[in-house]
Amino acid sequence: MKKIWSVLLSILLGALVVGIGTGYFLYLANKDRQTLAAEANRAKLEAREAMQASQQAIEEANSKLQAANEQVLKAEQALKALKNQQALLKDAEPLIKPSNKNLEGWTSHISTSHGVSLFTPPGNTAKVNNDIELSIKKEDGESPWLKINNYSSALEKDYTATMSSSTEVAYFIDGKLVAGISGNDKETQNKTALLKIYENGTSTKIFWIKTPPKFKLNTWSREQTSSIENILRTIEFEK
Repeated sequence: MKKIWSVLLSILLGALVVGIGTGYFLYLANKDRQTLAAEANRAKLEAREAMQASQQAIEEANSKLQAANEQVLKAEQALKALKNQQALLKDAEPLIKPSNKNLEGWTSHISTSHGVSLFTPPGNTAKVNNDIELSIKKEDGESPWLKINNYSSALEKDYTATMSSSTEVAYFIDGKLVAGISGNDKETQNKTALLKIYENGTSTKIFWIKTPPKFKLNTWSREQTSSIENILRTIEFEK
């Protein structure tokens, strides 16, 4: 009987030892699994961050490349514009300002907003003189026959649409290139010019002008005519 109890006790002790050992190893295994899972998650996070950093670096590189390409395009356009201005200057007709004596009785118009001054024959007045436009009309009329605006391609298109025919013209006035087209107004068939004032290859102002109205220097003088070129000769630009 004692022998049996000894055997049973041995079996129970063995089972207990095995159970304790197995539990310990299960504990270690579970701990290792958690550690490995944490390392795996950390590795995934680092990989994700690396990919994000790589993507950000790619995007920054592409952005810099695009900015560089835009700068190159601007430089090429500026160079092309300067070459075009040089080509126009070769054929530009110099217009010399008349003497003060020849401008007696004429009216001076000054636009500080547009940095320009000019003279018109008697009987004409400024209809608008502000930051947007300088326009001149006959005193007893409504429609301007001269306008100066800040340059815009849309405005140039609108003015061009009023002309039935045109030829290219270029003038050198008070140290600046003034070039564009000359033709006829669709409605009146009066001679009309659409000119751009150039500076460093860029169009800064747009100048629309028709043949000036006839005028008299005084009430007893005979009626006289002028021309677009005679008005252009009087232009002075702000220095």
